[in-house]
Amino acid sequence: AYAHKGYHNLALQFCQKALEIYKKVYGDHPHLDIATSHNNIGTIYYRAGDYDQALQYYQMDLDMSKKIYGDQPHAKIATAYNNIGLAHKSKGNYDQALQYEQMALDTHKKVYGDQPHPHIATSYHSIGVVYDSQGDYDQALQFYQTALDMRKKIYSDQPHLDIARSCNNIGFVYYRKGDHDQALQYYHMALDMYKKVYSDQPHLDIATAHDHIASVYDSKGDTEKATAFYEKASSYLGNL
Repeated sequence: AYAHKGYHNLALQFCQKALEIYKKVYGDHPHLDIATSHNNIGTIYYRAGDYDQALQYYQMDLDMSKKIYGDQPHAKIATAYNNIGLAHKSKGNYDQALQYEQMALDTHKKVYGDQPHPHIATSYHSIGVVYDSQGDYDQALQFYQTALDMRKKIYSDQPHLDIARSCNNIGFVYYRKGDHDQALQYYHMALDMYKKVYSDQPHLDIATAHDHIASVYDSKGDTEKATAFYEKASSYLGNL
């Protein structure tokens, strides 16, 4: 909770104390509580923008998780791979980020088999984010679309944020590629899904979706529609 509110130093202090206690309790024996503490500390550093320290603790989480689960694939190991990948992506180390995100995907597939699963979809999405960040939009689209297709299978007709975020990211890639019509299609799908998820109540995601649509219309030279969506975005923001 403290980390979410931005109280990084206080959150770090509490997590470090918890880690010290766990080490006293379990000694040199690998234990999930110690691994999870390493992960929590890594996440605090990650959110504070200290990616080198985040990597250090994420690696300790991974190393201990491997000792705990041995050669057995486990979601905890996949999560550690994913976190290391995210940190490398944030540092601009795209090749290393892809390597770890691919290992996360492979591990999730071993854990969950051929059945669609949110964690597998998230891995596809995360790989798409890395390709997106390095400007490889065709590869990004491929992985984003795979994630979206799987998320639709998982959640069926139920509104879900993951589906909205997939649509949003696909729309953004098309926008960057200059394909405004496709961008509008996916941005509108994202907006519709956000409205269903939040029951049309004011929310930053809905405001942002309106802003994205306005940007596309602006790029197309459709000032009237751009203005209308900018005004809607402003209205949602004003009601937050």
